[in-house]
Amino acid sequence: MPGYVIYLSTEIETDFGGNNYGYWTGKTYRHEDVVYPGCEDDKYDESVKVYKFKKSAEKMTEKLGERFTYVRSSVVEEV
Repeated sequence: MPGYVIYLSTEIETDFGGNNYGYWTGKTYRHEDVVYPGCEDDKYDESVKVYKFKKSAEKMTEKLGERFTYVRSSVVEEV
């Protein structure tokens, strides 16, 4: 059964380069009163959060956009 991961970017268009966060791990960290998403570069990393359903991952992308100031776009990918 496939799983789904979320790729987060600080750019309006996610181009998998430049100033991107990476794949959402489901964790956060704080630096100087700003909360950032925990991310990894490899979508197959064991710490990356995998969703069973695409709809769940898509709903989470909306929440992440609201939760993190610098997240400007995201992509749901199948793994």
